[in-house]
Amino acid sequence: MVHFKRDFHIVILKMIEKNYKGKVKDVHLIDEESVRIVFHDQITAGDGDKKDLLKGKGKLNLDLTYKLFMILDKAGIPQHILKRDSDNSIIAKNLSILPVEIVVRNIVAGSFARRYGLTEGENLKTPYVEFFLKDDKLHDPLIDSNIAIKHNLITSRQRDLMVTYALQVNKIVSEYFKLAGMLLVDFKLEFGVDKNGVLFLGDELSADSMRVWDIETREKLDKDRFRKDLGDVLQGYKSILDRLEKHDFEADRLNLIVKVLITPKKGVNNPAGDVIHRTLNNLGVPSIKKVNTGKIISILIDNPSTFDWIEKIDNAAIQILTNPLIEQYEIKFSFD
Repeated sequence: MVHFKRDFHIVILKMIEKNYKGKVKDVHLIDEESVRIVFHDQITAGDGDKKDLLKGKGKLNLDLTYKLFMILDKAGIPQHILKRDSDNSIIAKNLSILPVEIVVRNIVAGSFARRYGLTEGENLKTPYVEFFLKDDKLHDPLIDSNIAIKHNLITSRQRDLMVTYALQVNKIVSEYFKLAGMLLVDFKLEFGVDKNGVLFLGDELSADSMRVWDIETREKLDKDRFRKDLGDVLQGYKSILDRLEKHDFEADRLNLIVKVLITPKKGVNNPAGDVIHRTLNNLGVPSIKKVNTGKIISILIDNPSTFDWIEKIDNAAIQILTNPLIEQYEIKFSFD
């Protein structure tokens, strides 16, 4: 059972304390800070109603996960893999996996098409982000992120940072796949926090957790081959890896930008805002009730996986950057 501890900064879940056996992966506790994750050859669909054993599938999924996670790591995305342990296992950080997962969609497919009555294959104008509750009994339902925050499943900071990381993952992996003649249709990500509350990308990024199509023929190369009986599943998985292996790819390393937005509290006089208000009125801008001014402090973090920077920036905002009596602040995230 998952237990939650709530404080001002972050929701902390209980770290894994024993071995865990899943449908397609096992997690073995090594010590307080690390686990061994073993990738199985089993493949499942429909909440496990459909399943099979495909010899070599675990290695293929780990091969792709390891390749992509190492690229993301160099690009500045905090991720959980410490080293590869064998053909089908890794040593990873011991994370408390958040009970909400995130899906990024670039093209209409799967449940998204059925849910909204859209045509599979339609390109979305911008990547679309959805959250799902990790609950097998409820069949992992779609959940509004505000509901997840209200019920202490994640914090607003975690939600915003998950979206920031996920969109950057999408940008990097989509570019790599396009270079190799493939479309990244959609994918699922899971995140967790370490004992200090630092957020990391966890789990996997493989053909089990994404949809990948040939860029010309739209042939499905992913788990949909198993779901829909479209042909040799392992051939599709192997095709993804073989195509990527033909291309050298390294994403630019980017800094995480943390912006502290400071504004006056409600009811506090704001003379600079009043001056701008009068100026806008004089310029003929109508229907302005009030103008507030503030300041933005932009902080570039080179490696967000190394320390509990959200808590430290919170402390700095309260103690140094703002006057808590008259000012309020919020934190926004992006990549440079």
